[in-house]
Amino acid sequence: MRIMIDTNVLISAILKQGSVPDIVLHDVCENHELILCDHIISESYEVAKRRFPSKIDVLDDLFAKLRYELVPAPRIGEIQISFLAVF
Repeated sequence: MRIMIDTNVLISAILKQGSVPDIVLHDVCENHELILCDHIISESYEVAKRRFPSKIDVLDDLFAKLRYELVPAPRIGEIQISFLAVF
């Protein structure tokens, strides 16, 4: 399955190892195809610079190590939302 992770999950994953967002990110990377768009990547850096400047290097490392497909940012009407329940 192709899964797009949003900025909140990425930021939360770098803030606390072993957190639910971190576990979800790792599960997606190991068992699915991670999809990111340019907007999510740039927004992640904007949030990190503004709120967590000490985590910029961690974010750099994350994007360097992640295997993902980079796609153009979706437009309104092109978005298909799937809900994943984590128990």
